[in-house]
Amino acid sequence: MTAHVLPDEMIANVLHTLNNANVSPLPISCKTKPTGSAKWDLLQSCEELHRTVPTHHNFFASLLELFLSGHDDMNLSDAFRVFNVETTVTNDEGMVSWIQGLSVLHSIISSEDTILAPHELLTTVKDSYYCRDDDERDLPTFDSMFILRSLLSAHAIQSVESRTRHSLQHSETIRWRRLKSMVEDTIALFQRMLFEGFEIVNDSFENDTQSQPGKDYPTKPTYFISIASWIYTKQIFPACEALVSLLLEEDHEDGIVNLKDGLVAKVFGMLTTLVALECRSTPSGDLNNTDRLVFAAITASEQFFSYVRSYGEPQESGPSLEEDLLLYDRPQCNKLGQAALAFFKLRSQLYPSNDAAIPFPSPLSAEHRWTLSFPHVITFLADDSHVKFGFDMLQMLVNGTHFIQPAQYGTYSNSALQRAHSSELLAQTLHTLLSLVLRISALEATMPNSSYSSVVKYSSLQVMSLAQSLKALYITNVQVQAIAEVSQMIRDSDQGLIALLPKVLDWVRPVVMGICNKCKDSCQNSDLILLCEVIRVLDPILKGLEEVFDDSSTLPKNIPAFLSMIEAYTALFSSLRAIHTGTAPIINTTNDVAECAQLISEWLSQSLDRLILFKERLEKLIDLWSAGTEASSPPPGHHRCLLLHYHLEEVVLKLSGED
Repeated sequence: MTAHVLPDEMIANVLHTLNNANVSPLPISCKTKPTGSAKWDLLQSCEELHRTVPTHHNFFASLLELFLSGHDDMNLSDAFRVFNVETTVTNDEGMVSWIQGLSVLHSIISSEDTILAPHELLTTVKDSYYCRDDDERDLPTFDSMFILRSLLSAHAIQSVESRTRHSLQHSETIRWRRLKSMVEDTIALFQRMLFEGFEIVNDSFENDTQSQPGKDYPTKPTYFISIASWIYTKQIFPACEALVSLLLEEDHEDGIVNLKDGLVAKVFGMLTTLVALECRSTPSGDLNNTDRLVFAAITASEQFFSYVRSYGEPQESGPSLEEDLLLYDRPQCNKLGQAALAFFKLRSQLYPSNDAAIPFPSPLSAEHRWTLSFPHVITFLADDSHVKFGFDMLQMLVNGTHFIQPAQYGTYSNSALQRAHSSELLAQTLHTLLSLVLRISALEATMPNSSYSSVVKYSSLQVMSLAQSLKALYITNVQVQAIAEVSQMIRDSDQGLIALLPKVLDWVRPVVMGICNKCKDSCQNSDLILLCEVIRVLDPILKGLEEVFDDSSTLPKNIPAFLSMIEAYTALFSSLRAIHTGTAPIINTTNDVAECAQLISEWLSQSLDRLILFKERLEKLIDLWSAGTEASSPPPGHHRCLLLHYHLEEVVLKLSGED
């Protein structure tokens, strides 16, 4: 076979070769029924055709432009015919022949009297992928077959939906389980091909750009994802939606309507997967073709989603599809995709533009907007490739407090809503930010012009400022609870983060000062309860003083660990002095707060005993290291013990009433 053989002759010849059937080479059409199993090899024939006449690389660049510029409302028939548009892009006769071959295949499967039933066509498509003799790892072949298989799958779903409605009108037997399986198989096939295709395109792009720097390589990962997104949102997604609607209309909802792991969860979840892959291929933070297509699909599917959500129940108000995708941790959804959707939605709300891709912000409360946005920050911060997205999103949250903020009062019965405003999520985010502060500061110290710092575009000081600003958005009791959790995380982690523990403890002092200033005039029970929360932060560190020394030696058990905690101990002593000063006027009162005040007084008394014992041992250590004997030479930084002793002596005098 050569590139000059007519495409219909090629298909007929391949079918004849594969199946040893007596098939006329010219009149191939839907009315020509091949013998044997030729019908199962339509896709293999197209593969053979493509291997004989491989497409030109520039084909996909032009295809992307064609798909996304003038064909927004294209149906399957038009989608196949797009291969015949502007074939003058190249003079490659092989490319033109292959495009014409697709048109012939379209004529075979699209007529009403086609020999292939929709489920047979889908099986053919699946078999051509799962049962390949070769792995199709060369880029043009895989991309071409990905497009073709995806369009054929959509056509099969569209066809079976229309045929089923026809069968209902004529009271014909319908295999309902097969319809559900066809949707599941289509989504599974598309996802499998999508991941493999992205890997192939990404590897090919990286290899080519490394071997030929500066080359304008047309088949970029973003092109592949844009084409895949067009196919899914314009073809597969609406086709599956129509078939699922038919199943629900006829009360065949089993395994479909569960938004966590049902069939619709897989259909909707693929939208987040596409956005995630686009985010990985184009980490610029700009709204692109995939994002626009996905947002448009979400908007167009609101009525269908509402029907699914309330299926079998009275029609009640509830979250929209967009809110559901942003609000819940769905197993079928990609977290990075959900985070990217939240990022673009937040940015469009805070900084409205003329881009109509994202609908104008709905009239939500500031607290609900926080619920839909903030939980996704941690997804970006935990991904090295998208840390800047997390910083940018935090910056928007901090700067947009007039428009978006955490709940100031009250609780939510819904766990997803409650988590967005909880001390747990705040603590997790603060801990991650502090870890990034250490990483960035280390790079700043060793490599002032490091590539990492240039990518994230935030200095360690800016990240620390973001953490403090984020904490300040919450009410005081949530702040204190989060500080307690962060403190525990730092002490449970490796020793690297210990350097930031003093900073975390310093966050407590303004809270203590605020409570103490209030208690000078009129102290409420709620104030002392909050002070007890502060004590919960300080108490583990205070008790840790007992573990620094043992009776067998004057030296600390772990000298490096002790030296790393000196600044944290100093911050602890400052907070203890503030607590004693603020609570002293109310210790002997007899009002409603007396009992709580007495508990605080007892804790301060116990703290004094621990501090006195620690002071005695610290003084012995200072004397030992000051002697400077060869047997006990002081380590680097030992002079900081003198400063620690000064602050320790000051707090002991304060608590004992001798100052």
